[in-house]
Amino acid sequence: MEYDSRWDRKLPSKDPRKPSLTLKESLILSANKSFDVDRLIGSAYGQKLIDMLEPYFLSDDPMDPAVVRYWEERGLRKEIVHGGPQSWNDWTIFTPLSAYRPENAGRKYPLVFGLHGGDAGEFEGEPIFLAESTGYARKAAQEEFILALPEDHDAEPIMRCYRYLLEHYPVDVSRVYTTGYSAGSDRSVRVALRHPEVFAGMLIGAGVPFNLIDDEKEIENAERYKMPMIAIGCLSDKGNHTPFYSTNPLDHPTSPFIEKLLCAEGKMRWINRIFRINHIPFRSAEENRAYVEAQGTPAEKRIGMRAQRSKVFEWAGKKHYCLDYTDAEGIDSVRYVFIEDMPHYEPVNMLDLAWPFLKRFSRNPEDGSLQCSEPAFDR
Repeated sequence: MEYDSRWDRKLPSKDPRKPSLTLKESLILSANKSFDVDRLIGSAYGQKLIDMLEPYFLSDDPMDPAVVRYWEERGLRKEIVHGGPQSWNDWTIFTPLSAYRPENAGRKYPLVFGLHGGDAGEFEGEPIFLAESTGYARKAAQEEFILALPEDHDAEPIMRCYRYLLEHYPVDVSRVYTTGYSAGSDRSVRVALRHPEVFAGMLIGAGVPFNLIDDEKEIENAERYKMPMIAIGCLSDKGNHTPFYSTNPLDHPTSPFIEKLLCAEGKMRWINRIFRINHIPFRSAEENRAYVEAQGTPAEKRIGMRAQRSKVFEWAGKKHYCLDYTDAEGIDSVRYVFIEDMPHYEPVNMLDLAWPFLKRFSRNPEDGSLQCSEPAFDR
């Protein structure tokens, strides 16, 4: 396969202390030592990955008429709303064009928040323009949901954006979801668990599916509502997450906070809190290790955790290892998917994997109770 020069496109750096990197260089720096960047770039999956970023290559201006037209041709209206005086108060919003047709007056649309990786808010991070090109807007066009990409990821600014959307857009308040990549997935968890009566599910995307939330009152409150979750990780991630039951050596220097996050105790602590919130039995790292090493399936062995169901499937030449968990009411409400030979980067099929899982869930607007249209998922 001929080398695609788009991999040499420089990513803008908003931090003057950090150099701009090419897309290829960013893959290398986000991977562990087992990763072969040329193998990924030369694969069918790698080609899909770079093709996914097509709108990002159209212009350096996120509101260039060519970019706006690109999304209009796919059925979306794109706009940037200034939620405050600073650039990091902005919200990029995509709305299905069908919402503006007279015959759809009164129709309501699901709402998805997408939180980019890196820093956020005043310190910014991955450009929203890049984030929209990593599958979010494409899926919004295909499935007709409203997509909000805020720059400030603290819970209150996100809820302020939510209130603005309720006032100005045809939002289905029963179907609101929060998703994120890397540090954005951490911030997605925080707002979802702080407002479980609002969000019907969350995606922990392509990075660190772990969190050190310590507020027991928040956990207890979320347990009342439940919070379905799909976590999609990468097996060549620089964090060396798997197997979950062990503390794995890190290939890159990191902070004590991240080391604590990725130790066996930290990983299982977070995973078990998600199980607790969703009324699913949970086990210690030692119990998982003993079971997996003795009789685990290929997916259980690769991820390092016992599951109620597991499978391995292939897409675009990459194996996907999947673990599924059913809650006390018989609803498939937690899923882990890890993709081989992918670094700490948004998988090309992240939203394709997540949306069918998430869209099954909704919230009763009256009391916040969780509803599920399809209890058994993808069995």
